[in-house]
Amino acid sequence: MRLSSLQFSVQPWGRFWALAWVLSGGLAQTGCLVQDPAWEAPAETDADSTSGSSQGTSDVSSETGGATESTGAVPTDELPADCAPLPSVPADAIAVSPADNETLHIIFADAPPGGTIALEPGVYDRAGQPTLVVSAVGVTVRSTTGDPDDVVLAGGPSTVSLISVRASDVLLAEFTMRTSDDTLVDIGVDDAVLDHDQLYRMVMRDAAATKLDVGPGLARWTDDGVIACSTFEQGDAFRDGLSECGGVSAVRISGGARWTLRDNIFEGHWCTTTSYATVVADRGSSDTRVERNILKNNFRGILLGGDDVADGRPEPASDACGEPEGPGWGHVRGVIVNNVTWVDDPRMVGAVPTSDTDLDSMIGFWHVCGAIAVHNTSYVALTTFNGIEWRYADTSVTVANNLISTTLVSRDDGVALGVDHNVTGIGAAEFVDAAGGDFRLAPGSMARDSGIVIPAIPVSEDFDRNERTGRPDLGAFESQP
Repeated sequence: MRLSSLQFSVQPWGRFWALAWVLSGGLAQTGCLVQDPAWEAPAETDADSTSGSSQGTSDVSSETGGATESTGAVPTDELPADCAPLPSVPADAIAVSPADNETLHIIFADAPPGGTIALEPGVYDRAGQPTLVVSAVGVTVRSTTGDPDDVVLAGGPSTVSLISVRASDVLLAEFTMRTSDDTLVDIGVDDAVLDHDQLYRMVMRDAAATKLDVGPGLARWTDDGVIACSTFEQGDAFRDGLSECGGVSAVRISGGARWTLRDNIFEGHWCTTTSYATVVADRGSSDTRVERNILKNNFRGILLGGDDVADGRPEPASDACGEPEGPGWGHVRGVIVNNVTWVDDPRMVGAVPTSDTDLDSMIGFWHVCGAIAVHNTSYVALTTFNGIEWRYADTSVTVANNLISTTLVSRDDGVALGVDHNVTGIGAAEFVDAAGGDFRLAPGSMARDSGIVIPAIPVSEDFDRNERTGRPDLGAFESQP
């Protein structure tokens, strides 16, 4: 089965804890197993063994005198785990059609708390029209058919934001949004904290900046949101019309707590200038969970944290991260797990003349306290700055059981609490069909049974929701009998 045809699903995650190893050198070695040379897994006992493959185990607490750190509360995700269509539209929904386009902004503004706006099939031409503002709590905006392709909200050259969410518990589901000179959706309100806003089974296409901007501006925090089972893409024609791509990305979460991004596809975020990371959680965000996503043909991948920390959200006083290097944290804790990064578009070779490599980093941590990257697969056929990086002296991360074709890099004195059982420099032969997008492990792959079980960081399932048993495979996919 190709990645393009995978059926997405998710299993709720347990609580994550940071490892407490101390890195002491020798991180990235091309084409081999990469681990902390100062750390040794405990000897396997009979109790550690399972039928089929032995179970390597890291007892992190015993290695560090019990010093571990919680990654915070797990976000609430009540959307369908298997990415199935939503139930039927409620009988009291406000039904609108493209014939209502001229007054659509009024319909949105007047929607009652807990109401549903049901969009009937067709193209709603929003070019030159006012932004659609949702300001009542608990409003759902969705298509009547459940098929995102049936309903299109289309902006134009003058569009700043197609939809602005200014209330909690808002759900946007099962329709397409396209074309903006700025963003497609922004979420946030001045001097307040929103909660539990969600995007589900959406198609977000073509924007000159961030397609979904959570918390734009200062002190517009939004917590406990979910972005699931959606597609974010930059099309060729729109890309060709951009002269500058510095702000282009799919999702940016500024100062948000406990956001989940799962089972999404992010594709085509690149052009002839450097682009921002495709998925970003920064400015003091915390406990972001990024899992089971496909990132295909993007100049830059996932970034937790960043350089924009001066006006970020303050760290709660109860947190144990200590003092950041600068005026604030880029990100606190967070988990990046079971994601697939894939780049093979030949048009991206040399597309950015100002860059020494065709691509930037695929996973990055900047000014981050206690984040985790485990069981990710990254296969890149172009020159890349690095596969996973941790940057700045106040950054502390755990990197384990990843399978990547490029490198692991510490930048500007970044600290890895644990780097163990990663394989770098891998080639296409490790996969069933890398050229066709099938990154399940080939028979005989060095990644089979090469991971380590970390009790403090349970990863019980893979990208396909198959159980990880015994000693786990590296990367996002667990081999099946």
